[in-house]
Amino acid sequence: MEPGNLAAIAAQMISTFAAGAGTSVGTAAGEEVSRLVRARLGRTEEGRAALAQLEEEPRPPQALDRMRALLTDEVAANPVFARELEEAVHPRTVLAGRDANVHTVTVNSSTVKGTINIGPLTIQRTRGAYAVLACAAIAVTLMLILGSVGAFHVINNIHEGSDGAAGPSGPPGSAGASGIPNSGWSLDATVKGDFPAPKGRWKFDTGLTPAVADGTAYVGTTDASLYAVDTTSHKRKWAFHVGGGFLPSSTDEETWGSPPVVAGGVVYVGSSDGNLYAVDARSGTRRWTFKAHGGSLAESPVVSGSLVYVAATNGIVSAVDTASGKEKWHFDTHNADPEAPTVFDGVVYIGGFETLYARDAITGDERWSHDTDHSWVSSPTVVDGSAYYGSTDHDMHVVDIASGSETWKFPTGDEEQASPVIVGGVAYFGSEDGNLYAVDVASHEPRWDLGVGPTFTSVTVVDGVVYVANATGLHAVDVASGSERWTFAEGTFGWQPVVADQILYAAAVTGSKSATTLYAITL
Repeated sequence: MEPGNLAAIAAQMISTFAAGAGTSVGTAAGEEVSRLVRARLGRTEEGRAALAQLEEEPRPPQALDRMRALLTDEVAANPVFARELEEAVHPRTVLAGRDANVHTVTVNSSTVKGTINIGPLTIQRTRGAYAVLACAAIAVTLMLILGSVGAFHVINNIHEGSDGAAGPSGPPGSAGASGIPNSGWSLDATVKGDFPAPKGRWKFDTGLTPAVADGTAYVGTTDASLYAVDTTSHKRKWAFHVGGGFLPSSTDEETWGSPPVVAGGVVYVGSSDGNLYAVDARSGTRRWTFKAHGGSLAESPVVSGSLVYVAATNGIVSAVDTASGKEKWHFDTHNADPEAPTVFDGVVYIGGFETLYARDAITGDERWSHDTDHSWVSSPTVVDGSAYYGSTDHDMHVVDIASGSETWKFPTGDEEQASPVIVGGVAYFGSEDGNLYAVDVASHEPRWDLGVGPTFTSVTVVDGVVYVANATGLHAVDVASGSERWTFAEGTFGWQPVVADQILYAAAVTGSKSATTLYAITL
């Protein structure tokens, strides 16, 4: 969306929400937009003054224009903030309750099917329409603000599982009525030298990077569903609908949220509705749901022992019992968008803005905190007593995990926002300067570097190959020589690939922001 339009919508929503007009679904949207804008504008004196002016009674006539101007500048300058704000002002999917009566409303030449009397109803935006939703006790009112012509489709046939969890009414994307991903596609990779060529296995439209366990790929999709797909037959085993959707979590503007996690026969997946879902890996039925303390869940959960750890976009990290879904403790980082935690040897490490935290994994008590000098940092990779993390200050840093003190750092030419991967005494990581680095952790000297394009996510290292996903494509790089083996450039790859049983899984944006494809590639 254009920065000016997005800023205008957000400003109007804050204005309406501040006046007390939002209720139910409208309140949730207003709260999220208000949180994001206040966190962003509250950093400057000018922003704080604009926020205060918006709440004055009577409100000055120039207050809304001032807010819109400031937001336009912030959106244009910060793609991460723009992406988060766009998700907040037009959620893709909204769920209502029971006994729906559906009517037709036309706004801005867009057919919106849905003045709703609280029903088992999904309202899903297909493309081009932007809505603010305010839900009253009897009806849901839909308004398009500065939106382009588009359509909302009302689906009134959500089925209920035996546990009460809503399931999707149809297959994802173009996977077909049986839920089978597209098979037999030809992988057009550019192979360098005598390296073996990869082969296309199957692909899944709307699919995101999965978690893979015991011959099953657990795939989140852009239709707000979680699918279990047999990696051999490519058939869908089950589907589970989440209440919100999967959020962007990479700094790349065109990528989508983090994969689920599988542990102990359970799939754990976070959603934009702020819920952490625990789903039985075999049957697809819900075991429990944990509601976070506000915010959305864009990062992958982390399971260690009897606890699952999850970070919400409002800065609160929770430790949840895997058996009951009850919270054991939570910690407020007071920063927006903390990274997915790293858990190692009884300690939880949390990256984010300005501080790297180390907390006791069982109690949540502080072990130490490390000041990152106003930089945003990734959650670390912990190896041999050291924590390695990337930073927006253009360096890869190394911290002693006993004391929290920095031991050394390696400079790059631009921001390094993802966790490094340490294999065989070498740290592998990409940077926004366009280079992939291999750095010896003993000597602190580079083994090699290779230009692959700006990279915002962690790499994957398996069997002597580094796999890199970025906007220029999917790259396979030889560990020993640092030379490129092959490149696959069909789409924008923006988040860490997964390798299991000699199959590489990587998702790419292949059209608009909501058009994604998961590729399964035989290595």
